[in-house]
Amino acid sequence: MEYKFEIGNQVMDIYEGDRGFISDRKENGGSRSYKVFFSQTKQPWIKEDELKLVEDKGLLNRFADGEFCGVEELKRILSFVKIKGELTNIYYSM
Repeated sequence: MEYKFEIGNQVMDIYEGDRGFISDRKENGGSRSYKVFFSQTKQPWIKEDELKLVEDKGLLNRFADGEFCGVEELKRILSFVKIKGELTNIYYSM
């Protein structure tokens, strides 16, 4: 059986409404869990059935549609973009 989400997918915690990115995944006894990057201090493991895939419309389309994401989500997105780059680029950007 295939995983429902891939690393890098944007997901939403269906109980708390928080949005984040899948950074890791594991299977334990038939139960699948995903490590979700919400912020530098919040990266919990969440069960597959507690997550929902979020359609990524892109930042420009979200701004054009008036869907402003707020300061915390902007920080999370910028952090994710920074850490997924090459190590030298991360070092020089700081």
